[in-house]
Amino acid sequence: MAIALARDIVDGERIISGAHTEISFAAAMLAQKMHAPNIKLQLGGTCFLVNVTDLKVQLPKTSTDFRMLRWAEIAYDHMETFMYFGAPGGRAYYKGGRPATNKYFVGDKFFAGGIQVDGNGNANMIGLKGEGGKRFGFRGPGSIGITDIVTVATPYIFVTHHDKRTMVEKVDYVSMHGPKGWRDNKFPGHGPKWIITPRAIFTFGKDDRAQLSGTFAGTSTEWVRENTGFSFDLASDLSEIAEPTREELEVLRTEIDSEGVLRH
Repeated sequence: MAIALARDIVDGERIISGAHTEISFAAAMLAQKMHAPNIKLQLGGTCFLVNVTDLKVQLPKTSTDFRMLRWAEIAYDHMETFMYFGAPGGRAYYKGGRPATNKYFVGDKFFAGGIQVDGNGNANMIGLKGEGGKRFGFRGPGSIGITDIVTVATPYIFVTHHDKRTMVEKVDYVSMHGPKGWRDNKFPGHGPKWIITPRAIFTFGKDDRAQLSGTFAGTSTEWVRENTGFSFDLASDLSEIAEPTREELEVLRTEIDSEGVLRH
């Protein structure tokens, strides 16, 4: 998943990674070391990493890991994240051309997790409804900073399990809208581009419905249908996702994740 996300990061972009960072942090660092040396990574927990191409970093499990201060060009209080880097009406940014300073937008890409994700691309980190009319049977972390992330051009939804409990027909609560909800609410940017799981990547078709776009090695289309709680079509360019190269794995395992966080 980290390598697939890294390949979709473009040089010069500003990447934002939230609290549950190991996959997206690894993706951003791998992209910077492999093909995108000029990206900027903003971590919601305090750090702004710009130039780590020649440094050996330690993959954290959370954006508040104090070790990241070693590699940060800027460190700030969490409450200042969007106060200073936020987007007060930055719609012009999305119509073409990057502003001279970054004060008009939050970023280019963001990675949002979910307890549930549905076929319309809605993500739920708020919780699961309880039995007998109870509002919650299980509480998640909540929407956290997602209400600010609507000013990011392109978010990605990631989940660490691919099963019918996670991939559902309709989420119990919406912490981040799918593409249709994004447009209906007139948010800037484009809305979610992918749903990525350990087994597959979904993109969104013309009807804003999730469509199976790629499968990781060893996963069939039939397996995805049997283990996904929502119906989906197949993208016209459906293919097996290219396996990691030897160089990608070596950089990931020796320069970014030498402690094996992603393998645990």
